[in-house]
Amino acid sequence: MTKKRLSLCIPNEYATSIYQVDFDHLYLSGKRLVLIDLDNTIADYDTSKASEDIKLLFKKIKSLGFAVMIISNNAKKRVSGFADELSVSFKERLYKPMTGKIKKVLSHLPYKKEETIWIGDQILTDVLCASKIGIASVLVDPIKKTTEKWYTKIRRIREEKTLTEIKEYYPDRYIELGLNKR
Repeated sequence: MTKKRLSLCIPNEYATSIYQVDFDHLYLSGKRLVLIDLDNTIADYDTSKASEDIKLLFKKIKSLGFAVMIISNNAKKRVSGFADELSVSFKERLYKPMTGKIKKVLSHLPYKKEETIWIGDQILTDVLCASKIGIASVLVDPIKKTTEKWYTKIRRIREEKTLTEIKEYYPDRYIELGLNKR
């Protein structure tokens, strides 16, 4: 991977889970829209309903003043079920890291890129797509890798190589973010 492309794979922040993301800090820093991945960020692939902990977290996020949108490569039926339970908007079948569909969605929202934060568990879909669009990202650890689809498992192998390259070419940023703990 070229050094320029590799730089697009570096998140702005890292947290072990969405429960560790400092939403208060994000709001104080001017963020107003939270784009959040569904699979292995909000729930593992085997889970079809939002947990009580997730419901409470989303309630807190919205009470801070954030607009929230679930963004996913998954099918409408799965994504809409979670979005309905959590009373948030959603967009499915985005084909991340391609940017066309998400750019179109964002063009209809009243938020600037600087006001938007993208939270997800995959470097090569979530972080890369956010960077290509010019949106800050928070990388979180996946909830449960054992339930991932075969194509996600292949991406995880590539993701490990990408993390190794980040460590090699951007060692200070790698340590500063805490990616060595991932």
